[in-house]
Amino acid sequence: MEGVLVENCKPGGLDRLGLGCPELSAENPGLVYVSITGFGAAGGRDLPGYAFIARQLIGEPHTLST
Repeated sequence: MEGVLVENCKPGGLDRLGLGCPELSAENPGLVYVSITGFGAAGGRDLPGYAFIARQLIGEPHTLST
């Protein structure tokens, strides 16, 4: 079995669920595991990455301000 998994959770998010690269690769050695984070694997662990960027692009913060 092969496949591609692309995730954009906070770093370690899928690891905490038992769905990290080591666990999934043990079950499926042909798996391509891609992790995309907003601030890299070591930075901004508690910050939302792409959700914040998307909100900025659509102008949501401006519409929510008083």
